Amino acid sequence: MSLEALWPKVPDAVRALAEEWRAAGKEPPASVRVFQEQSVDDVIDALSSASSFEEFLQSDDTNPGASVWVALAVARLKLPLSRPVPDDIDGGDFLEGDVRDANSFDHSGEGCAVVAGSLDVRRLRVTDSCSFVVAGDLKARIVRVTGVVIVTGDVTCDLLQVLGSGGIFWVDGTCRTKVLDNPNHFHLAAKIDAACNVQTLDDAALSAKLAELDIGQDIGAMVRGPR
Repeated sequence: MSLEALWPKVPDAVRALAEEWRAAGKEPPASVRVFQEQSVDDVIDALSSASSFEEFLQSDDTNPGASVWVALAVARLKLPLSRPVPDDIDGGDFLEGDVRDANSFDHSGEGCAVVAGSLDVRRLRVTDSCSFVVAGDLKARIVRVTGVVIVTGDVTCDLLQVLGSGGIFWVDGTCRTKVLDNPNHFHLAAKIDAACNVQTLDDAALSAKLAELDIGQDIGAMVRGPR
């Protein structure tokens, strides 16, 4: 199913998900409750007013919580990707299924990008003023965040950097990383299990730790990059 054909079905998919949780007496996941700035009815109205995923995700009125609603609702449909895995991702991009063996996603444009499923990528970078939602598990070699990343499942990575004055990394599940670089403590993960926090290491000790954990020199160079 193409994204164009899928889009008209999204409002009903969000409504069905909300009604299912309500009937079961369940609250939405923490990611929805924390980041949602509208009621689910308002989210559905906004979806009905937009003409495409891109328009909805790039709208100034769309907050990350609304994007999580959409991502979770579509993820329940377990759809295959309607196009090959892209070389990159940008604001307004919507991938409607699991993404495997991606090389590098560098989201530095405006708006929100969404994977309505799990994501396996070598390197993920999300910069200021950008948000990125994964409705499933995230597996990566490097995750570098100065914007907002929301993952509704678990995270496994070698290096997690949450930098800048507004970097937010929210995980509904558990985040396991070999190296955590979070100088300003802006992560909001439910649970982070880190082998080491590089802020406690000098450069020599850091290099030794990266070598011990089999993390390459290109990753090591990123750690002491601009804050």
